[in-house]
Amino acid sequence: MTAAQDLKVNVVDLLDATTANESLLTGKLDVVVGGANGYLPIFAKDPTKVKLLTGWNKFDLWLICVNPNIKTLKDITPDTKINVKVVGDGNHMLLKMYAAREFGIDQANKFDNNLVFMNRDQAFQILSSTNGNIDCAIIGSPYQNVLVNSGKAHIVSRADGKLIYGFPNVSYTTSKWIQENPQLAQAWEEAVDAAVKEWENNPRPMIKTYLERDRVSNITVDDILQSKKENSDVFITDLKPALSFIKTMLDIKLFPVDYNVIPDSEKVYDIDLIGSR
Repeated sequence: MTAAQDLKVNVVDLLDATTANESLLTGKLDVVVGGANGYLPIFAKDPTKVKLLTGWNKFDLWLICVNPNIKTLKDITPDTKINVKVVGDGNHMLLKMYAAREFGIDQANKFDNNLVFMNRDQAFQILSSTNGNIDCAIIGSPYQNVLVNSGKAHIVSRADGKLIYGFPNVSYTTSKWIQENPQLAQAWEEAVDAAVKEWENNPRPMIKTYLERDRVSNITVDDILQSKKENSDVFITDLKPALSFIKTMLDIKLFPVDYNVIPDSEKVYDIDLIGSR
């Protein structure tokens, strides 16, 4: 029996990264699974305290627009309204990355004054209407797919797999936990890798479990599979997308850390997970 098969996990659902990080640092949690933007505050405060364990997934968040006059980022005016859920969430971070790619790293905040804030359901309803007051949004799948496939919206910006890989989720823990539990850290990596391979072999049971657990009734397994193909969403242990995302967030001065002077071996549990898949 492998270490991964022996691994027992208790899952705790927490609504925000701040609570998860506080629980991690106080020893109430061993591992956090969440967005790379949630990992950043701990890393920026003290890079020696936290390490990336594995990649988890990366998903494509499109900037979509219903305003037909906005075909590229250069068409966005001071009056354009762009919806994200909240300041500093993954949607907002991707918008900054799209602006930095188009206009330069010093222009990452170019659209901050264009932002409006609603949850995804509210934004979807407004974007679907004929007299809505939102021009563009980053709301993720399946909403982005429904709007684009119905012809109500079009894609203005998306990940390119070169400068922007999409939004990455990761698993991370404290350096202290890894030092004290090297076998558990290895078991975690093996378990995540096994789960990724299981997904690649047959994702349907996993999607079904997700829909049942979250009590989603208006989306089918086939809907999820189709949207993930359209979005180029993947589950991965590879940490390259996460490291690229983190580097860009630090390059645009979200946190006062020089990412380039810290070797990769101090950022990750297993150096082989950088570009491994």
